[in-house]
Amino acid sequence: MKPVRLLRLLVLACLAAGLLAIGPASSSATALCEDATIEGECAVPYEEGTEITAKSTSPTLKTNVGNVICGSSLLVGETAEPATEKGEALMGQISSLTFVECSMGKSACEMESEELPYETALSWTSESNGTFQIQEGTVRVKCGIVINCKYNAESFYEFTGGKSASFSITEGSLAKKAGFLCPKTTQWTASYALSKPNEGVAFVAGKALSSTVLCDEHPAGTPVPPCPAGAPPGGHTYPINTEIKAELNGVKDKFEFEFEGFSKVVKCEESKMKAKTTFAAAPLIGTVEELKFPSCEGACSVVSNLTPYQFTIEAERPSTGNGEMVIGTPASPPNFIIHCGPNFQCKYEGSVPWILVGGNPATFEITGALIISNGVTEPNCSLFATWKSKYKITTPTPLYVERAG
Repeated sequence: MKPVRLLRLLVLACLAAGLLAIGPASSSATALCEDATIEGECAVPYEEGTEITAKSTSPTLKTNVGNVICGSSLLVGETAEPATEKGEALMGQISSLTFVECSMGKSACEMESEELPYETALSWTSESNGTFQIQEGTVRVKCGIVINCKYNAESFYEFTGGKSASFSITEGSLAKKAGFLCPKTTQWTASYALSKPNEGVAFVAGKALSSTVLCDEHPAGTPVPPCPAGAPPGGHTYPINTEIKAELNGVKDKFEFEFEGFSKVVKCEESKMKAKTTFAAAPLIGTVEELKFPSCEGACSVVSNLTPYQFTIEAERPSTGNGEMVIGTPASPPNFIIHCGPNFQCKYEGSVPWILVGGNPATFEITGALIISNGVTEPNCSLFATWKSKYKITTPTPLYVERAG
């Protein structure tokens, strides 16, 4: 399941019932995310306290007297906050940093982290990438009886986001803190591959997704800027409690299924939907107050009698002015009772996506599967039905789905 769809379902269900990184703080905010960054934003940021585990193979401390090479290094930490505000890095903490099987030539060495935990900072740079900084700490390096030195662990890594995220440093200088007969130069090279969170799936974003809004224009630009704030006519963002009305747009509603083994198509030539927005979020949240099919062909009727339903609207990313509305919650999806005479009744349910195509007027396009409801009275109805329709949005006009300004 796509992360955005999963997030939407979690929101509806509720309604029904730093890693390491960065140089100086950039002008953007920072989020560590489960989904890829688009236009600097992600939809599903990891929560505060998300565990970070990463392993490096053959990390190397290069010095003017020889190289200390370890078999591996393991870093364990967590994020210390959720997505941050503008101009702030995402802070974290390293609780464990270990090195095993270290040596310089034929001489066995030890590398040990001291003064844990270490503070870290993660910052977004571009796409799904960032920089990661270990801001403090001490690493002791001991080789035989000659080298016994302490180095400042502060260092900067390049963080590469993706389904197999990693962060790396190449010949980064470590400053000496204490010790005798220490090498004059030390350069640290290591590449850490994440295994947590989520088996290494991690993306860096400039911020978590802005709220979804309904807008009376599709802003021009590359990337597309947010919808200008303020209600029309002075602004361009339709306010919360905006009413949405839609009716069939020159086509008939079609409910296709099987009854007693034969294909059946029930067509309705009139249908109306009325809803309103109720809460600004990503996705936008609202309530469907009416979904009616007052006129169907033949002796058939279609009734959806459990309104009001909750709905969400999510904007396409990158922004196109279009979006997707999903009606109902996992616990309470829309239901459709189809009658065609006294001996014919089939009851279906399902949260079919309504594809919102922005414009003047905007439209909804519907094609999706419904499933037979529990407790249906007719045993001869097929397990699935298909609902196809196209609605014209009469209020508000024009209408586009955008990000908040």
